[in-house]
Amino acid sequence: MAAAYQNIWKSITGMPEVSLDGKRYCFVKQTATGGIAPSIAGDWAIGITQEPNDVGQPTQVAAQGELFVVLGGTVASGDVVMSDANGAAVKYVEGTGVFPLGICRVGGAAGDIGTVLIC
Repeated sequence: MAAAYQNIWKSITGMPEVSLDGKRYCFVKQTATGGIAPSIAGDWAIGITQEPNDVGQPTQVAAQGELFVVLGGTVASGDVVMSDANGAAVKYVEGTGVFPLGICRVGGAAGDIGTVLIC
């Protein structure tokens, strides 16, 4: 397996609405009130957390680039990915009504840190 790498093109700052403890390198979404929260399957993510901060503490979210991501299952280089229920990247399943979020550049097994391209 190739070593995961990161090449951030754009980042944004967001205010967590829930604690992001344990959610470093996970997909996050924007909430209806403008904050950020972990993505679940079916969410359109705005990026991947870089800092797992607590409620009310600004956190950096990588919004574009080749980014570290926690893998929620076996994902291979070239696989299209989506978020699982914990904000981790899993192989995209077409026809489920879930949004594809990027393309895996460096894959691995569940719990590994991979690299995903999001634009």
